[in-house]
This record gives sequence, C-alpha cells and structure tokens, in this order.
Amino acid sequence: MVQPHVPDAPRRGAARASLGPAARVTAAVRWGSAVLTGGGVLLTLIRYPGLPDRVPSHIDATGHVDAWSGRWSVLLLLATWVVLQGAVHWLSRRPDLLTYPVELTERNTAAVHRAGERMTVGLGAGLALVLAGLTGMTLGMSTFMLVVTGLAATVGATVVGAVRILRAGRQSGSD
Repeated sequence: MVQPHVPDAPRRGAARASLGPAARVTAAVRWGSAVLTGGGVLLTLIRYPGLPDRVPSHIDATGHVDAWSGRWSVLLLLATWVVLQGAVHWLSRRPDLLTYPVELTERNTAAVHRAGERMTVGLGAGLALVLAGLTGMTLGMSTFMLVVTGLAATVGATVVGAVRILRAGRQSGSD
C-alpha cells in the first residue's frame, strides 16, 4: 500500500528563526527568567543543609538585615518564588486573560496582547532578579544590588508596558 505524502512538520528551530527581533528578545528574557529561577532553587537546595538555624528574613532600605527567622523560612521563600514565577510565566503566555485599560477591537487586539505579553515577561524578569537577590542575601551572599536592579526592572516593565498598551489601544478602525 502506498502511503500519501505528508509534508514534514516545521522544526522548532525553523519557527524560532522566523520570529522578529522583538519576539526573540521576549523569548530570551522569558527563558533567562526561568534559568535564573531554576538556578536559584538548585543553589538554595544544595546550600540548605549547611545553613545556620537562624537566617536573615528582612532587610531595610539600605540592605542591612533587621530581622531573623528559622532556617525553614528559606524554603518558604523558595516556594513563593517558584509559585510567583510560574504564575507570571503562565500569564505571559496567555495575554488574552489580562485586563487592559483600553477597548479591544478587531484591529488593535493583537498589538495590545503583544504589549501585554512583553510587559508580563518584563515583570517576570524583574521578579526573578528580586527573588534571586533576596535568596542570595538569605544564603549570606552580597546580592542587595540584584534586589535593587530587579525592583527597577519591575517598575520599568510596568511603566513601559502601560505606555505600549495605551499606544497599541489607539489602533482603532476610526483612524
């Protein structure tokens, strides 16, 4: 029996190569956030048995420790990190679930969703940096600037994302 010819399905690399530069950056940032999260989890789990009974649990605005907790709090921070990163990652792939401050039309929906996706990916990257810094500080590392950088990235992603969403929302059928 002769089998009908079925064209080969496109390979993942071929699909990725056809992405525009902005989409490649978005994918790279999403991937980088996942790697940072995975690396932070792995490092923390490796170092956990050697941690002291009390670890830093709060820092002030200058980066100095002003509260302490039991070693178990590191696992709570780690679990929180994984859940938050997972939720942000999932939402970044489902921009249709986000609420937007603009009316969605047939003409602007794709652009608004794209801006929402990029904003959420940026928020995920900032969150990954903040939590990596906090976890590093809890493990005794000098990672306060990672926290500051992550907070700046989170604010920046929100402001830039909101502006992009508003601009994309102006694309209506009436222009």
